[in-house]
Amino acid sequence: YAFDDLGVTYTPEKTTFKLWSPAAQRARVRLYDTDTPGAGPIDELDMDEIDGAWTVTEGGDLAGAYYTYQIRVNGNWNAEAMDPYQPALRRPHGRRPVRASYPGLEHGPQLRHRTQG
Repeated sequence: YAFDDLGVTYTPEKTTFKLWSPAAQRARVRLYDTDTPGAGPIDELDMDEIDGAWTVTEGGDLAGAYYTYQIRVNGNWNAEAMDPYQPALRRPHGRRPVRASYPGLEHGPQLRHRTQG
């Protein structure tokens, strides 16, 4: 994959999720309002595929939401997975925040690709 736009691109107006998975038959983002174990998703966003890269854009401010990716291979949905492009945002239960806050940064970073954390 020749581009550096995998992972999450967040703005208060919209959030784009992008995942490289050429083996997937389908892919989706599962959104949560908490990272508490056992809490169900508040939404599932079906992703569109172009040349092995899966993407979906959700309008609105997703600050405060958590997410996982899930892909379907050989007719079966795999277990949910953390965003492999945001390793600095690992959470204890596998969900990552859409927008992270860091001390000294008023609005948190805009997460664009795997080299930012």
